Amino acid sequence: MGFLVRPLPEVRVVCGLLALLGRLKFLAYCVRFGHGRKASGVGVLKVGGITIGDDVSVRARPQGTNYARSLRAYYPESKIEIGDRALLNGAVIHCNFHLRIGRDVWLRPGVIVCDNDSRPPVLSIDRRDGRPPEAPVAIEDGAWIGMRCTILSHGVS
Repeated sequence: MGFLVRPLPEVRVVCGLLALLGRLKFLAYCVRFGHGRKASGVGVLKVGGITIGDDVSVRARPQGTNYARSLRAYYPESKIEIGDRALLNGAVIHCNFHLRIGRDVWLRPGVIVCDNDSRPPVLSIDRRDGRPPEAPVAIEDGAWIGMRCTILSHGVS
């Protein structure tokens, strides 16, 4: 015979405060998001633009895993777009140029999506300068990306 365990009122208060802090972090970074967004423990770097659709869930360390999650738009022209009802469950998103995640997309723990290879081009033998090679990345509506997959832009090796 099962029984129902109810959280203590203190636990509910702490969870409510953590949710409020998550919302404040998104507001502080001027991230545009729709209704019903759920986020916890998000590492955000917003130099460019980040737009999050309705009913999107972004979670860190899902179900006790070690997979941290972050949204990073590194340059003023960087643009991350996340469609409605997407689930980023322990995923890392790094954007230098343009990265679009469609509607109803699920990214499982450990997924990395990057529109560049994070390596500056070599302009001379003794000096590295400039930005890494980059190209837009689009994950279409309804895609499901399994654990620990890495998605890079076309032409990045």
